[in-house]
Amino acid sequence: MANQLNLKPLHDTVVVKLVAGEEKTASGLILTAKSQLQYAQVLAVGTGYPAENGTNLPLNVQVGDTVILHPSATNLVEYEIEGQKVVFISERQIMAVVNQ
Repeated sequence: MANQLNLKPLHDTVVVKLVAGEEKTASGLILTAKSQLQYAQVLAVGTGYPAENGTNLPLNVQVGDTVILHPSATNLVEYEIEGQKVVFISERQIMAVVNQ
């Protein structure tokens, strides 16, 4: 389970901790920095997307998920909160949840 933070992001904001990805494929091919996927662990999730009827539509990720970030999620800024380096991103910057 992820290290939970004592904060609640707003709307579609997701707080993640960047984690190292694989540097080689299962078949032994070495991945370059350009072809490597950026993995992250979800530490906190926002309240959801505001809907027209005033409710919030829930996000697709949950605390504890390991996710793959979209290649457009570059120049991520890490902040230190509660002794952990974390990144604030939009859920739209997440491509997939890794099944474990």
